[in-house]
Amino acid sequence: MPRRWQRPSGGVISGKPRSQLISMITLLIVLGLIYARARDPQTWRWLAHDAQAGADERELIPAEKPEADQKEPSKPKETIVAGPTDLDPEEADAAKKLFAAVSDKARLDVAEMPAYWRLLKWARAQSFDELAKRAQRNVLYTQLWEQPDRYRGQPLRLRLHIKRVVQWEKVASNPAGVDHVYEVWGWTEDSKSYPYCAVVSELPPGMQVGDDIAAEGVFVGYFLKFMTYEAFEKTRVAPLLLGRLRSLDRPASRTGSSGNDLWYWLAGGALLILVSVRLWMGLSRRKRQLPTDRPGAGDATFEDWLTQPPTTEPPSGGATTPGGTTA
Repeated sequence: MPRRWQRPSGGVISGKPRSQLISMITLLIVLGLIYARARDPQTWRWLAHDAQAGADERELIPAEKPEADQKEPSKPKETIVAGPTDLDPEEADAAKKLFAAVSDKARLDVAEMPAYWRLLKWARAQSFDELAKRAQRNVLYTQLWEQPDRYRGQPLRLRLHIKRVVQWEKVASNPAGVDHVYEVWGWTEDSKSYPYCAVVSELPPGMQVGDDIAAEGVFVGYFLKFMTYEAFEKTRVAPLLLGRLRSLDRPASRTGSSGNDLWYWLAGGALLILVSVRLWMGLSRRKRQLPTDRPGAGDATFEDWLTQPPTTEPPSGGATTPGGTTA
């Protein structure tokens, strides 16, 4: 019995079966890895930690009258040196005389150092929370720029995105009684590319010194002046403040883990998209290339197809006249 010849039917892995089969296997592997990673509870812990970080920031300024059953959050150890502050009228009056020697939009001068040390001494005589209760929270960079005299010697609170921490060792003898200080450079949401320079006598636990860091913190302290400095061969200006700093950063181990998870999801998502697009393009191209079978073509035998003479007749079987009409 003669075998009937039929065109091969289209399939998912026809055309370039090896390439499409590899793509499908890769897609399944990627989906399996993402599913396995998503099932791990540790993968989503950073979400809970971010919520906790927001709660920690709100707890930096405790309520003036906490409820009896409210537990006091743990605070890092601070070095507090007993001494007068700006709450002392005589101390405040003496500071005003020192502020007369301060010049804005100029380098920190020797004549301004007594006011510099006075403000740092005030900050060291108070805890972070005590200073934060009196600090103004919503002072913008432009307000300081336009009215520096108004805010000079006033306690301010800043939410800093810290990019640089510089340690100055072997500080000369000073009224604040410190051996070293740290310059913390960072920007706020409103200052953007214009940084603040916050001077502190001690860093929060775990905060590193460096020229290119990424840390989060809350600073409370006194505004002194707009200080000029050199950066990228240009003279720039930054507000100079002295006070205390508290960190908002997560532990280093969790920070690295969340960073690795981010790259994992980005790489997995990109690979998933690439494989999906490759499969879709292959199927679309295969669908466009498949020929349309004529009715009844599958009923002819292979031998009939070989022996059938070529014909120019139209499918209806009529003869074509020179005029283009069918007889």
